[in-house]
Amino acid sequence: MEIRRFVPVEASEAEFAGFHELTLASIAVDRPDAPVPSREAVVADLLEPVTGPGPSLFWTAHRSGRLAGVADVHLPEAENGHIAAGCCSG
Repeated sequence: MEIRRFVPVEASEAEFAGFHELTLASIAVDRPDAPVPSREAVVADLLEPVTGPGPSLFWTAHRSGRLAGVADVHLPEAENGHIAAGCCSG
């Protein structure tokens, strides 16, 4: 398994396609009744995340050259600056 820092504004089309594929696989398991997002919606969420109290950082996990997981951390800049909130899927 290889862990890489992911910067959405520097991502390739192949990386966005991998994110979309992983998102669909995750939804199918975790929330099978949820609406399926389009590739464009997934890319838009990465490029323009919901405005929060600070920046978001992303990492990806790759197995045999294929995207296998994603983790993101949100870093508040003002209140609770000593706390980071994170999420992952894969």
